[in-house]
Amino acid sequence: SLNSALLKARNAARLAAANTLRNAFNLSVDNTKGVFPTTSGYVCVSATCYQGWSVYVANPTIDAFLAPSLPSKPSDPTRGSRDHGGFLYINPYTIFGVSGAYIDYLIEAPGSCGAAFTASTNANFSECYLKID
Repeated sequence: SLNSALLKARNAARLAAANTLRNAFNLSVDNTKGVFPTTSGYVCVSATCYQGWSVYVANPTIDAFLAPSLPSKPSDPTRGSRDHGGFLYINPYTIFGVSGAYIDYLIEAPGSCGAAFTASTNANFSECYLKID
């Protein structure tokens, strides 16, 4: 039961971090009266993106966009059964016919993506896309 409680705590931290990132992007776009930055692929917007997601790096333009609304980047708990992690930003992206800007992250099974789209699941995790615009 301790492991179950720890898993739930890690997933709660991930959901909170994803919402913090969504809020920071929305505040930043409101402050600049502009649009969400576009990317040519996934960009790491957490303190680190690790293991399989370590190939996705931070982008100075997006970091500068977020800086007024996000004093420090959130961390993704590294424990659990996932083989990669962190928080990724992508814009434009289309999932299930809905285009926009998204935060991509993983929730450990049997957790839920909450308000985000569940893109895929396996025995270890669900991949979640949180629409931010």
